[in-house]
Amino acid sequence: MPILERIAVTLLQKNYGISKDLATRGYISTTGLPFVQQIELLFPKHSLNQKVVAAFERKKLENIFEQPLFADTSETLDTLRARDYFIVISSSTIQPTIEEYCKRVGIAELLDLMLGFSPGFEKGKAHFDQVCKHFDINPGSILFIGDSIKDAERALEHHTSFIGRTGMFSREEFVKVVPDCITVSSLIELLDIL
Repeated sequence: MPILERIAVTLLQKNYGISKDLATRGYISTTGLPFVQQIELLFPKHSLNQKVVAAFERKKLENIFEQPLFADTSETLDTLRARDYFIVISSSTIQPTIEEYCKRVGIAELLDLMLGFSPGFEKGKAHFDQVCKHFDINPGSILFIGDSIKDAERALEHHTSFIGRTGMFSREEFVKVVPDCITVSSLIELLDIL
């Protein structure tokens, strides 16, 4: 969500005294991770980290419920459900917030599972393991669709199939991480692939 980038960049500039360009590059290079991990990667053990994370999470909560879905989300999810796919949200947003967001935008009933962040439980291995356990499937049955380089890295690291949604990152950037990566520019394109 562009709003999260704006919030993060403002906080990074204000609290760490860095330029807007450097703040933007730092945020984008770590996007896909929970914000607490992004901050620790960018400013390891800095005394302001807890304060900045708390401010980010507060601002995120003030703004997230006003953010619309991509226009093709509901149609895509509806069609995938009709084709008997299990649909899971894997998010770096904390669990109660992602559940509430999905309810408010009207897609909760289209999802089989909503997985958010909590310490020790995040996108990647923990979420993939939970999906396998919940649906009694093996990791090779998972297709992870993500919009960040960190998403692609996690899929590759855990031998999980991956499709990149371009926007913040280009096809070329995804291919650097996942050779021959399939990418889509909109979710509806998944219906021609799956």
